[in-house]
Amino acid sequence: MKIPRTNTLTFQIGIVLAILFSLLTLLIVMTVKRSFEEKKFADEYIIKNEIIGNLNAATAWQAIERGCGATILGSGEGGSSPLFSTFLDMIERGDADVLQVEEQIKRLLRVVGNETLERQLDKWRKGYEDLIRIRPKIAINNISKDEWLSTATRNINNGFDIRNIAFAPQKIDEKLLYLNNDLRTNISRLCEYAGLERAIVGNIIASGKPFSQESSNEIGHYRSIVEQSLNQLLILKDYQTTSTRMKQAIENFEKEFLQSFNIIREEVFTSSREQQEEIRVSSDQITKRKVIFRNCLSEISNGLLNMSNQNSIKMLAKALNGLEDTDHSEQLHMVENLFETFSQLKKNFFQIRYLDIAGYERVRVDFDGKVTKTVSDVQLQDRSFNSYFQKIRDLQPGEIYISPLELNREYGKIEIPHKPIIHFATPVFVDKKRSGFLIFNVFANTPFFLHKVVENEGKGDHILANQNGLYLHHPYGVKERNETHHSVRQDYPDVAEQILSGKKGRVRLASGKMVVYEPFFLKIDNNLSGAGNGDNFWVIIKEVNAVEYPVDTLTWFERATKAINTGLAISNIAGEEANAVLLEINSAAKRNIVISFLAFVAGISFFVFFILWSRNRILGPIKRLTGITKRISEGDYAFTFEVKRRDEIGLLAKNFNKMAGELTKMNEDWELTFDAVEDIITLHDRDSRLIRFNNSLIASFNIKPEYIDDLKCYDFNHNKNGFLLMDRIKELSKNKQSTTIEIEEPSIGRVFNISSYPRYDNTGIFIGTVQITRDITERKCIEKNLKREKEFIDIFVNNAQDAIICIDVKGIIKVWNKMAEKVFGYPESEIIGQPITTIIPERYKHRHKHGIERLLRTGEYKIIGKTVEVFGKTKAGIEIPIAMSLSAQQDVDEGYVFSAIIRDMTENHKREDEIRKLLRAIEQSPASVVITDTKGDIEYVNKKFTRVTGYTSEEAIGQNPRVLKSDDKTSEEYKELWETITSGNEWRGEFSNKNKEGKIYWESASISPIKNSNGDITHFIAVKEDISAQKQMEKVQKRSHFRIREINSFCTEISHRSSSLDPYARLFAFQMKRNLKKTLKQDSLHEFRHTDTVVSYIIVNV
Repeated sequence: MKIPRTNTLTFQIGIVLAILFSLLTLLIVMTVKRSFEEKKFADEYIIKNEIIGNLNAATAWQAIERGCGATILGSGEGGSSPLFSTFLDMIERGDADVLQVEEQIKRLLRVVGNETLERQLDKWRKGYEDLIRIRPKIAINNISKDEWLSTATRNINNGFDIRNIAFAPQKIDEKLLYLNNDLRTNISRLCEYAGLERAIVGNIIASGKPFSQESSNEIGHYRSIVEQSLNQLLILKDYQTTSTRMKQAIENFEKEFLQSFNIIREEVFTSSREQQEEIRVSSDQITKRKVIFRNCLSEISNGLLNMSNQNSIKMLAKALNGLEDTDHSEQLHMVENLFETFSQLKKNFFQIRYLDIAGYERVRVDFDGKVTKTVSDVQLQDRSFNSYFQKIRDLQPGEIYISPLELNREYGKIEIPHKPIIHFATPVFVDKKRSGFLIFNVFANTPFFLHKVVENEGKGDHILANQNGLYLHHPYGVKERNETHHSVRQDYPDVAEQILSGKKGRVRLASGKMVVYEPFFLKIDNNLSGAGNGDNFWVIIKEVNAVEYPVDTLTWFERATKAINTGLAISNIAGEEANAVLLEINSAAKRNIVISFLAFVAGISFFVFFILWSRNRILGPIKRLTGITKRISEGDYAFTFEVKRRDEIGLLAKNFNKMAGELTKMNEDWELTFDAVEDIITLHDRDSRLIRFNNSLIASFNIKPEYIDDLKCYDFNHNKNGFLLMDRIKELSKNKQSTTIEIEEPSIGRVFNISSYPRYDNTGIFIGTVQITRDITERKCIEKNLKREKEFIDIFVNNAQDAIICIDVKGIIKVWNKMAEKVFGYPESEIIGQPITTIIPERYKHRHKHGIERLLRTGEYKIIGKTVEVFGKTKAGIEIPIAMSLSAQQDVDEGYVFSAIIRDMTENHKREDEIRKLLRAIEQSPASVVITDTKGDIEYVNKKFTRVTGYTSEEAIGQNPRVLKSDDKTSEEYKELWETITSGNEWRGEFSNKNKEGKIYWESASISPIKNSNGDITHFIAVKEDISAQKQMEKVQKRSHFRIREINSFCTEISHRSSSLDPYARLFAFQMKRNLKKTLKQDSLHEFRHTDTVVSYIIVNV
């Protein structure tokens, strides 16, 4: 029966409960929310108050730290400063408060999420880290004062920004207070002091003067107030509660006030600072030029004094003053050489003179910049009337006179072209008596003196005048020649007296330019004394351009006013937003009152409706169903309900009827399933009596059902098995644990596995057992066969003549047979479970590892299925050669399994070495060696065979030795030979054979059989020696013996018949007979071959 969704009790109760739950949830949420908001608000402000307290303390300590650090840097004492301990104390206190502030801000962020505060915290932390990084530099004076103050101040300002952001308005009422009491006040203060700055700067621009120190200080004071208000204003842009319109107004303010207007403002101040910087640079250049002048004068003065003390000068002075009665031409020549050498070294010395005590030139050398010229005697002049001579007559030893800059005069007239020079003069004393004067005329108008350029200064960047105002150096060179009568008094009439006063200073001209001037007195260094030079001075003058402001006064006022108005626009928007906030607060209050009243009325109405509905739709029908369900619970499945309602209760009645039918069907299905199971299933009571069983029990034991009543579970088994099962059942009833046993029933030839399980009632009391009996006869047979096969494999492996080793994929040894123990020395109990690398030499381990990895990765292994020779390592650490055949099988559970069949090749290698030695000996043997098979076909011949027979090894192999037969032996002899060697004996004899060319040769042969380990003949070997030469020698020897016997008889006959001959002839015959006897004793074939010759000789002599 399908119930319409809207008619279901679930739907209706759900609707009612949802409404009730919504009302209740709304009330609870409102209450809890308000409580949490108040708690959160309280926690927030508690933390904020703690932050402000610690932050103020931290910034205060850091401010003191900043001052101490700046003082220490100013003193240059570093860590030894008395303030350094105070500095460290301030660091410690400030750091402690900083740590507390950081922890409190993290707490605040957990209470109230604020991305702006998080960003500012990161900014503050970075600034604080910069401060920590530069603190150690204070102790070693490794930081500038400006960098220290900048970093410390930036850190303090970051702390103030955190304070402002922490107390930024979050709620509507807070925003109202902020807009009226804070923001608009700051904007008014900003506009006020920005307007004051506007007025001061406008007046200075109108005057065309640079900013005075007083004006700069006043503007700086106003600007600090503006920047304080500015920081408060800019932070507003990052607040989450700031409106889009306000942000747009702030961005407009930034664009006009902080960018466009600030660029003009900075350009105005930069213009003023540029002139001040130019004045400073000019003063530095004047100072450096004075140092240059001073160094030049000192160098010239020192050179003058050093030359006045030269021996050649003093000797000339003595000679000229009659102190020595000698010719002074040599002294004059020496002084001339000295002056010439000095002039070449000092390029700006125009003239070097020596005057006698009367003022007359005695030596003079002129230098034009390239050539040195010694003036002849006729051209020397009387200088006693010159003004400078009058001033040097009374100079004391070591005193120097330096003249003003003047034009050189020759013969009483100014030399043309003009040559500005300075006279340097000092007396020459001999025996404490003034004897003459040494004078340097220095050419001053050179790039090395008056016109020398300082650093980046151009040639025309400075003016040099004497104390009378005449120009010694001027950007316009024509003013230096006194031809145009230009002077300081003419060019600077209003300030000339101030410039020529002999004091340094600065003066502003009517054109706006600034004139920087400083005197240079022509004094000698302290270790030298001058005469009449104290009042002589030059004036170094630098002109600095006037201030050029980028805007005029009107433009400045317009741009400043426009920028200030953007700030006032923010104030106006703040006022409008404050009014909007007030309207929103008033509207929200009215709306909350209406909502609260409606919620109260709806709640009361719904509660009444729910009571009436639940009585009619739920409580009454449930009470009627209670009696019906009781009968079903008692097992009366035949009872059915009458279904009338089309709701859940009606559906429940219908389902009860269906459930009763299903239970009946389930009982029938269970009975069928119980009987269909192949295993024997039996149920027993506490006394082990059989109370239920399936058909498998009857089939297995061939028992009729009527004989099973009142039998116990162990009555079906053999006596011994029955007692065993009975004991297990008793243990099960005590221990309450399942048990399993295997029993064999010889009466039916079957093996059973019996598992017994306890049964309990609902209260946990033991009421009997359940037994599952499974026939495992077939499985036992399979296990027995597998065991037999394993034993057979173990016997095969352990009796194998080769070592057999198996390892898993991890290289762990799993199988190790007896021969492996013999080869490697490890017993099975010791090596099983060890890695295979135990028996692998160190140099092969890396190759083995990579081979296994390649197999696992690609399935390929180079030596799988091959027999290779490698080296293994025994337990004693000895490496032995082994032949290894490796195979790999893939196991489902463990991956790859590797099997290796290994043979110790030590003895094989020894035998191979011996065979190689024997083979080498046979190849190098002087005898022919032939090996044949049992049929007599040649399989091997050595090199001697090929040399004797002429057959190559390729031609001989496969042939029968009969190819060498010469028909010298009979078939009976060959038959005897064959019977001898086939019977296993050795045959020795001689052959007459034919070589490849058909020539006959003789061999002495030894032929024997080759047998295997079983004694069977496998081959024949013949060792033959070429005796052809011996045979030839034997023939010759026989023939020679015969002829010698004839000669011997002949000689004897002659001896007997020659009795009447001369005794000398008899003596000769006797001697020949003795020689023949000696010849018979010799074995030399050569002697035999020459027997005819000997005989002929004898006959002739006889």
